[in-house]
Amino acid sequence: MNEEVPTRHIGPSNQQGVPARGAESGNGQDRCGPGTRIGPYEIVGLVGEGGMGSVYEARHLNLEKSFALKLIAAKLEDNGEAVCRFLSETKALGMLDHPNIVQAVDAGQWQGRPYLVTQLLKGMDLATKVVIHGPIAPDTTIQIALQVASGLRAAHELGLFHRDIKPSNLFLDSNGTVKILDFGLVRSDTSESQTRTGCFMGSVDYLSPEQAQDPRNANAQSDIYSLGCSLIFLLSGTPPFPDTNYPGLVAKIQAHLNSQPAWLDAEKDSTTQPLASLIRSMVAKEISQRPTDCCDLIERLKVIARLQSCQTTSQPVHHSISKMRRKQWLVGTSVSAGLLVAAWATWPTDSTPSSPTITFNEPILDSADEPDDSTTFTESETKPTATSVAPPPSADLPNTPGPINTRTLTPQVTQSARGASLPSKRPLQQIPNQSPTDDQKLSTFHD
Repeated sequence: MNEEVPTRHIGPSNQQGVPARGAESGNGQDRCGPGTRIGPYEIVGLVGEGGMGSVYEARHLNLEKSFALKLIAAKLEDNGEAVCRFLSETKALGMLDHPNIVQAVDAGQWQGRPYLVTQLLKGMDLATKVVIHGPIAPDTTIQIALQVASGLRAAHELGLFHRDIKPSNLFLDSNGTVKILDFGLVRSDTSESQTRTGCFMGSVDYLSPEQAQDPRNANAQSDIYSLGCSLIFLLSGTPPFPDTNYPGLVAKIQAHLNSQPAWLDAEKDSTTQPLASLIRSMVAKEISQRPTDCCDLIERLKVIARLQSCQTTSQPVHHSISKMRRKQWLVGTSVSAGLLVAAWATWPTDSTPSSPTITFNEPILDSADEPDDSTTFTESETKPTATSVAPPPSADLPNTPGPINTRTLTPQVTQSARGASLPSKRPLQQIPNQSPTDDQKLSTFHD
């Protein structure tokens, strides 16, 4: 039984204790242990394994910097086709310089086996991310798709087609940048989701129909198809044709050729539906029904991203308007309440006379008599009190035949149509007869 070499959770592997990609392949005799020297690099640990070789964390002895080193499997060093494909990947990455594609920094041979050195990524591939954290939100999926399409566009412009786009080959680094991995690295037949050498190029869960028929038919739109299948996995957590409904390699290939993914027909909310419509065109069986190229795909993704942005910001704006209206209502209510309080504070209270006093001279009447309608009187706008004052010395007093009887009327004040206060009729209060004094000849009301 071969001794298992511990894997480091760096690069294509994950950081949550999930075994590195390909670590289950059991090629222990082909592994390089820590401390192995490969050119100017020293092996630190295993990152992952694929059908064509292994990936290690290697430290450059002079630069004192860590990189990812891919070494072709010893069993394939005499396989001319495998070596040719490995060297093709080396050249392809050497031609590409794009932020969404893993960058090659060195290449060479060790004991007759070619190796490729790339930047060491820290983060998690998207397949592992979905397994650990579950499906990814539509808005995040759109941003991932934009980055992958941008990287593919750079490769397609150079006539390079990946032919193996899938979630495990899309790496999300610690800065949130998506990197496309494994250009030309064909996976072994240890599982049905891996590329099978000699059968087809690509992974069966994300394989385009034209690749299933003939790998030489793969083109830019084949990568778009595989990306569409990958987006279904990111959004749902399962491949387009899961093992439960499509067990076995043949069933999956037939599904890619003849069936539509069930996820496309499932009910979706408003945030997912626009993206689902685009994915439907990406995974169309006919190449002519897919986006023409990655430029076309990027433009469509940007339209959906803007739509998502509008839907996301509309709700906070509504809340802000409602909050502003509530604030305006509170201010208006406070001002109105303040005015009412001020009016109440200045309104006459019981400390001032409650009604005007009306005084006039007339003959003594019985208590049951009513005043004549022609009786004249005056009333002040404020609420005066009745006072008795002596007339000015120069005033000519009328000659009255007998004692003058003075009565005071305290009416209820009503409002006339013109706004003047009018007294209502009330019984007059009779004041007992008394003789006038020298200082009091006439009783008047005081304004």
